Amino acid sequence: MNERQELTRAAAHEYRERGFSVIPVGANKRPLLESWKRYQTERASSEQIEAWLAEWPDMNIGIITGAISGIVVVDIEAGGNMDALPPTVCAKTGGNGWHLYYQHPGNEVKNSVRIAHLTDIRADGGYVLAPPSVSEKGAYEWRTSFHDAELHPYPAEHFTSHTEASTGWRELLDTDVHEGMRNNAVASIAGGLLASIPASEWDSKAWPTLVRWNAEHCKPALSETELKRTFNSIRESEQKKSVAEEKEKTQLSRLMAIVSDNPDVELFRDEYETPYIRVPVNEQKETLNCRSRKFSLWLTHAYYEKYGGMPQPTALSLAIQGIEGLALFKGKRYELRKRVAETEDAIWYDLANNKNHAVRIAPTGWDLVANPPNLFQKEKHMLAQVEPVRGGNVAEFLQFVNISDEGQKLLLLVYLVSCFIPGFPHPLLYLYGQKGSAKSTLSKLLRRLIDPSTIEVVALPKDRRQAGLQLLHHHIIFYENVSHISADISDLLCIAITGGGFEDREFYTNADAFIYNVRTNIGINGINISAVKPDLLERSILIELERISDSGRRMENELYATFEEARPRILGAIFDTAATAMKLRPTIKLTHMPRMADFAAWGCAISEALGFTQEQFLKAYNKKIAQQDEEALAVSQEAQLVIALMQGEDEWSGTPQELLSTLKTIAANQGEHVGRDFAEKPNVLTRRLNQVKTNLLAVGVDYSQKTGGNRLISLKRMKQAARVEGTPEGDKGGSGDDS
Repeated sequence: MNERQELTRAAAHEYRERGFSVIPVGANKRPLLESWKRYQTERASSEQIEAWLAEWPDMNIGIITGAISGIVVVDIEAGGNMDALPPTVCAKTGGNGWHLYYQHPGNEVKNSVRIAHLTDIRADGGYVLAPPSVSEKGAYEWRTSFHDAELHPYPAEHFTSHTEASTGWRELLDTDVHEGMRNNAVASIAGGLLASIPASEWDSKAWPTLVRWNAEHCKPALSETELKRTFNSIRESEQKKSVAEEKEKTQLSRLMAIVSDNPDVELFRDEYETPYIRVPVNEQKETLNCRSRKFSLWLTHAYYEKYGGMPQPTALSLAIQGIEGLALFKGKRYELRKRVAETEDAIWYDLANNKNHAVRIAPTGWDLVANPPNLFQKEKHMLAQVEPVRGGNVAEFLQFVNISDEGQKLLLLVYLVSCFIPGFPHPLLYLYGQKGSAKSTLSKLLRRLIDPSTIEVVALPKDRRQAGLQLLHHHIIFYENVSHISADISDLLCIAITGGGFEDREFYTNADAFIYNVRTNIGINGINISAVKPDLLERSILIELERISDSGRRMENELYATFEEARPRILGAIFDTAATAMKLRPTIKLTHMPRMADFAAWGCAISEALGFTQEQFLKAYNKKIAQQDEEALAVSQEAQLVIALMQGEDEWSGTPQELLSTLKTIAANQGEHVGRDFAEKPNVLTRRLNQVKTNLLAVGVDYSQKTGGNRLISLKRMKQAARVEGTPEGDKGGSGDDS
C-alpha cells in the first residue's frame, strides 16, 4: 500500500467515526457504486470501507452531504468569491475552488442550488469529494483544521439573500433584452450599479445609466414609472444591506473588545500552535480552545450580557477568526498537559471540575487551589475528579485488588502514586490473569483514581496513527483484553512510555508533516503476557491477578459503591504520599541502576513514603525484571535454542547462516519442530536475537556480532548471570555492572 492509499484509508475511517457517510468515488468524480444512493440513509461499516479499498485501491473518498452526515457544503468554483461567507472548516478542491463545510440545520436543504456566481450548495441528496482525493483536475486538501473542529452553523439567511440574479450585470449593459426578460435584467443592472457606486452618486450616475440602458437595449423600453419603481426597490434593499453591514462592523468591534479590553482574559497558544483563551466563568477561570463551540457560546453569551442582543453569525465568525490570530501571534506560548503538570517548585493535579480547582503538591504537603496557572488542557472525554480528603491510606485501595503476592501489591501501589508525579518515564502496567480475575474492573478503578474519563478502557487499535492520537489525548489509557501487539504498535508504545515524537500528515494532505510529542501512562490487560514484545516487556510491570472464587465474587454495583465512598480518602492519601516522596527523592541513591532507572529511584522514595523500605521495593522490582527476562525468552524459540546450545559449550562462533543451521539441528535432535514464526533467514535470526540480547545476558549467555568483512556471531557462556539489579547506596546486593 503506497502513501496516498494509506492516507485514503485513514481518512475514510476517521470520516466515518465523525459520523459522515462515506462512498468510493473515481477520479472523474463519479461514484464507483451503482447503488450509492443507499448511503444517503445508512452509513457504510468499517468492514465495507475495507472491502471498497481492496476492490479499488486508488479510490477517492466521497462524503454524502445532507442530514445523514450532518453537513451542508458550499461549493465555490475557481474564480468564485468566498469572502462574504462565514468562516468554517474549509478544503481546497482539485480545480482550485473551495468547499466550505457547515452544520446541517436539521430541516431539508435542497441540493445543487446556485446561490451566487460560481457558487452552489451540496446538501440533501448530494456528495462531495474530500481530502486526500485526487480528481482529474488535481488534489483536495484541508486548508483549515479538520480534526475535532467545530463546523459553523448553516447560515440559511445569508444564502437565501444571494441569488444568481445579481451576477453578470456588466454583460447586460451591452445586451438587448426583450419582453419576459426585461424586469429581471433591470433588477440585475440596478443592483450591480448601486453596489458598485457610492450612495452619494446613485442619483447622479446610477439612475442616468439605467435610463440610458433602458432606452437603448430594452425592446420595447419600460416606462419611466416602472423603471423608477424597480430602481427604488433595489435602492431600498441596498440601503438596508448597508445598514446591516454597518451593524455587522459595530458588532465585530464590540465582540473583539469583549476579549481585548477585559484584563481577566488571557490569549495564548500551546506547543502545537493551537490558539487558546482563558476566560472568567462564574467567578472562576476556564481555558477554552478558540476553535471550540464552547468558546463561541461563551462569546455569544458575553455579548448578550453586555448589549442585550445576539450577534450576527458573520460578525461572530469574523471575531473568532480575529481572536485566533491574536492568540497565535500576540499571545504567550504554554506547554499544556492533561491532568498532571509540574512547575519549578510543585506538581499540579487538575480536578477538571466546574470550580476550576487543582491540587498543588509540594514537599511540604498539598492544597486545593482555585484558578491555577495556565498548565492544563481539558479533553472532551475527561470527567471531574472527586475532591480529596485528608486522613486516608493508599493501601485501602488493595481491598479492591485480587493479588496475593506482597511484592506485587507494593509495585501496584508504587505505580499508582507514580502516575501523579510527572517528568520521567513510567512503565507500562500489564495486568494479566485467567478469565474471572477482574482485570477489567481493576483497570477501570485505576482509571477513576488517576484520570477519570468517559472512556475507561479501549480496544488497542491496529492503526499506528489512530493509536498515536489516542495516546496524545490521555494522561493514562487502558487497553482492554489485548491478545496481540504488532511490532509497529509495540514500537509506538515504547516511544510513548519513554517519551518521543511521532509524525502525522496534518489534515490528510501532502503538506509538511506535523510532529506530536507524547509521553503518557499506559495500562494493558489480557490473559497472556506473550502479547508483549521483548523491548516493551523491558518497560513494563507485570501484575498477575488470581481468578476470583464464586464465594469471593461481589456484585459490581456494590463494589463500585464501596470504591466511590473510599475514593476521596485514597486520593488524599496519594497526594500525601506524593508530597513525602518529593521530599525524599533527593536523598535516594542507587549503586546499581536497573531498567527504567528513574522509575526505580522514584519507586524507592514512594515506598518509603508508604511506610515500606527501599529494599522491599527493589526486591519486588528486581523480581519483576527477572520475570520480564523469563517471559521474553519463553516466547522466543530462537532464544530457547541458543540457551540449549550454550548448555554444552563455553564459546561458539560462526556466521549467521551457520548459527541458523545449528539451531535447526538442535531442534531436530530434541524432537522439536521449529514453529511457523521461526526465523527462516539469517538476517531475521540476528535481528530477533538482538531484541533479546539483554534477556540472554541475564541468564548467562553473552551474544555479540562482529561486522566488517565476514559477519560473525559470538556466543559465550558466563559463569554468573549479568542481570543488573537496583540496590540502594550502601547495600552490597546486586551483581553486574551499570551498563
